[in-house]
Amino acid sequence: MSHEVENMFTVKQKAWHGLGKVLETAPSTSREAITLAGLDWDVEKRDVYWKRPDNQEFYKIPDRVSLVRISDQKPLSIVSDHYKVLQNSEAFDFFDPIIRAGKATYETAGSLCGGRVIWVLANLNRSSEILKSDEVRRYLLLSNSHGFNKSIQIMTSAIRVVCMNTLNMALASGGAYGIWHQGNIKDEMEKIKDLLGLAEKQFEAKEEIYKAMTKVNMTNSEISEYIMSVIPPANKEATDRVKNGIVQYQEHIWSLMENGTGSDIKGVRGTLWGAYNAFVEHVDYYASPRTRDRANYIIYGTGKAIKDKAYSKALEIMG
Repeated sequence: MSHEVENMFTVKQKAWHGLGKVLETAPSTSREAITLAGLDWDVEKRDVYWKRPDNQEFYKIPDRVSLVRISDQKPLSIVSDHYKVLQNSEAFDFFDPIIRAGKATYETAGSLCGGRVIWVLANLNRSSEILKSDEVRRYLLLSNSHGFNKSIQIMTSAIRVVCMNTLNMALASGGAYGIWHQGNIKDEMEKIKDLLGLAEKQFEAKEEIYKAMTKVNMTNSEISEYIMSVIPPANKEATDRVKNGIVQYQEHIWSLMENGTGSDIKGVRGTLWGAYNAFVEHVDYYASPRTRDRANYIIYGTGKAIKDKAYSKALEIMG
């Protein structure tokens, strides 16, 4: 199951795999959102034991505990006994003041990897036109892992509406705040709320960068150089299969620049903005069929790294 989605909802628009509940209206409370996302369960820490094969005795493993989902007794991860659990309800609580104040609405939420990763994505109800008919919207994401060696991450992002999928959570170039599962998590999350005012400045700065990208017209040789700076040619020692795969990747970026979603908008094709968005579209919609866990590929893994690199290389071009 390449998408690795366990449960989820989206508002009005289906996710890429067609799974999950599609809602006509956004949930108005965290409790409603948790239930609709299938996240109304808690996690607790339990001791871990090993059994000797010769005498069948059990021995407790020191300094380690298992995170277990109480609703179905499913073990999720083994972690340090100092690990601090952030319950799903506590993760959603972060959004409650923002939702109640009318500053945001729930867009999508759910769980990945058998419940080991959960996310909440909220639409901040603000948008900006980069070009006429080419709009980006402002979002806030919280992702939390129950084990899985990942921190709690709270991120901001501007997502292009013309090719938006409601699970486009890679958030390339998004500002991220990370909190490890230790100490007083709630206090750290409260501090981040105070920093969210900076997100508006981040959005405005990012949108100015996107607008600047539309003004950078590129020749074919410049486009080729940009593509190869993000996806370099294979080295001489690589197999023919690897070499061919990279060439196909580069060629697909070219094709998306010409015929990808939104490429027909005036001012997109032949610009740095069009080239950058070709990488974004490739990652979000054209992951290799061999990609076992597409969601993690986009959110945390190689896909996110490619989009981050495409963004940073675009910044270098603009100087």
